[in-house]
Amino acid sequence: MEINCLVGIQYMDQRVEYIYVNWDGHIDGVGFILHQHFHNREKVRELIMGGSRQGLQGPDDITDFDTHKPAKVVNDHMEFFEITHPTYPIKYYYLFTIDSTWVVNDRCKTEALFLRFR
Repeated sequence: MEINCLVGIQYMDQRVEYIYVNWDGHIDGVGFILHQHFHNREKVRELIMGGSRQGLQGPDDITDFDTHKPAKVVNDHMEFFEITHPTYPIKYYYLFTIDSTWVVNDRCKTEALFLRFR
């Protein structure tokens, strides 16, 4: 399912490095994979360094999908949650925080929905 999302990692200086994922960005798709397989900074950093991609299936296949652009960096999490795409709306924002917790923002809700999972 073509639901776009951003996946980012927050650093101690508050910067967020992130990638764009074009396919199955829903909580049951990318969210589930992140929760199940990317639960430490090392794995998340490896994922981000692989660049933006069409989809995400698991920790062993992060390079199986075509990657398009290298990761980008913004100043902080507030700037991360405000990123938009010129053509396709971003529905979900996944952020691996400093305290090694995934935070999920559903941008399409009337009010931002933030979920935390470890």
